[in-house]
Amino acid sequence: MSLASLLELMRPWQWYKNLLIFVAIIFARQLGNIQFYPPLLTGFLLLCLISSANYVINDLVDYSRDLQHPEKRRRPLPSGKVGKPAAMVLGAVLALAMLPAFWLNVLFGVSALMIFLTSQLYSFFLKRLAFVDLMTLSSNYVWRAVAGAFLIGAVLSPWLILTAFLLAVYLTICKRLGEVLLLGNGIRAQNSALSHYTPDLLKGNLTVISSVLIVAYGIYTSTVFDRSFLMIATFPIVIFLILRFNHFALQGHPMARRPEKAFKDKLLAAGLFAWLIVTILSLYLPLG
Repeated sequence: MSLASLLELMRPWQWYKNLLIFVAIIFARQLGNIQFYPPLLTGFLLLCLISSANYVINDLVDYSRDLQHPEKRRRPLPSGKVGKPAAMVLGAVLALAMLPAFWLNVLFGVSALMIFLTSQLYSFFLKRLAFVDLMTLSSNYVWRAVAGAFLIGAVLSPWLILTAFLLAVYLTICKRLGEVLLLGNGIRAQNSALSHYTPDLLKGNLTVISSVLIVAYGIYTSTVFDRSFLMIATFPIVIFLILRFNHFALQGHPMARRPEKAFKDKLLAAGLFAWLIVTILSLYLPLG
């Protein structure tokens, strides 16, 4: 067992989800308020540790299923690079990050605890229920965004929360579609909600959630801000990003199963960067 194997078990490449903690400071127009950065960076680190605790526990629960999965069987636990006792100790130590989370901010600590508890409910029970698994995973994205708002005392728009949730549902459906297309006939060996999904069902769901996500984001950018005439400039960028990602998801591209790989596509990376720049300019550019 090596340090690299333990780090792999923690899945640091999935920590990008915790970047949602910074959404509040952007849309609250507080990017220039330096005093918020220490708690936000500390909160980001704590959420990364808690997320890793969830991944370790989930891998322990899924050990038998992962042995039969063409990709997941190469993970540290099923491959034998990390033993179960070591994984249990690592998961317990990482979960202790919830203690300083409450010290940092009580409401932030509640959000962190909800992320942990929701993930455990998913790992032990809810992952076997079709569509319930989608909603459960997606709710943790909202808790991450809300956690950042608690740290800076900001109030998030309900439309932003709804959009974040819809984006999470969208990405989760893409991931499920990628997994179903990868497993093919071997999907029955996975004792989870996956066995209830078909490519056609998920493709139909993807069409629906893509449409709802675009509409929700359009309403958010065109009605919430006093600078809606500027924020609406991000709308075509978002449509492009969704259509581009749909293209990869429908093909069963590995990116659908691991959205962090989106940055390897030059057009998606450029679109994400353009969205961030246009959003910041729209919110912070002096208007005379």
